[in-house]
Amino acid sequence: MTVQTDFHPSAKKERTVGFRVIRAGVGQPLLITPFSIGLARSKERLLTGDTIDAHEAARLGMVSRVVPHDDLMSECEKVAKKICLLSPIGVKMTKASVNRALERMGLLSAINDNLESMIHFDISTDPEQDEFNTISHEQGLKAALNWRDARFKDL
Repeated sequence: MTVQTDFHPSAKKERTVGFRVIRAGVGQPLLITPFSIGLARSKERLLTGDTIDAHEAARLGMVSRVVPHDDLMSECEKVAKKICLLSPIGVKMTKASVNRALERMGLLSAINDNLESMIHFDISTDPEQDEFNTISHEQGLKAALNWRDARFKDL
């Protein structure tokens, strides 16, 4: 995966990656992260809701590279052209082998377990989730996101 370092050429803030939904109690992320960055780093990201910048995501292996916004499409096309020059059967078999390796490591079981967990999460409530939803309904999503972020401001 390639990630751009900014949202738009005029943006002043770099793109970040994280699982902030945990901070508002409005959902849980799909738990494939342990397969990409390991258990300890996954737990820290998933349990704190902290975000990291694109360069840290690349260092951890969550993305393969970071490029400026203006170079994103050309970089993706460059990778696609390299893949297109390879044997289609070789690419297909390699992709299938990598997917099977992840499946044998338990990826499909983890996704299925996570989906079941998400259902339980969706039918239960807690004070943070209720507050987030109330603010979102009464004042809008931006206000709810600001409420969520303010709770962690001093951390």
